[in-house]
Amino acid sequence: MGRYPQNPFETKLVMMGAELLPELDRTQRTILEGEKVDWGPEGTEREVVGEKDMGNYTIRTERMTSPGSEPFEIKSAYTKNFYIGDPETAKMLDKRGIKPELSDPKHNVCSIGFCEKDQKWYGWSHRAIFGFGIGDELTDKDCGGPKKPAKTLEDAKELAIAFADSVS
Repeated sequence: MGRYPQNPFETKLVMMGAELLPELDRTQRTILEGEKVDWGPEGTEREVVGEKDMGNYTIRTERMTSPGSEPFEIKSAYTKNFYIGDPETAKMLDKRGIKPELSDPKHNVCSIGFCEKDQKWYGWSHRAIFGFGIGDELTDKDCGGPKKPAKTLEDAKELAIAFADSVS
């Protein structure tokens, strides 16, 4: 049976001002290249000022501006359309062969992904990551997901979603 380790991700920001840091975690969402959007406190704008294609993901440099605050830049990683997290997280997922995706179409941050090589679904947040395959299960200590062993990869995906929800 699989148990998740305590391996937190580190979030690294390139900042020129930190006034918006608390809002970044709560309101992160995807944007199209060059599009300015309202984001964070009223009047805050985010603009893509650079992109680097890393193969399976893209690193975007985004400039955040807000009335009365110094602008700052943040580097974020995206799939084709969705936010993954910081570049280090995306690199780690890519190195392990995990293809990030949304756990729910209503979400805007990738928190699960499948690894073809391991035949496992992974769930994660900025705090922890764990992979679930056939035969793995969750316990009450892990999170509120299904308590029975995964019999199919679809069952394993449900476990990864429950895990990601519990650590986010």
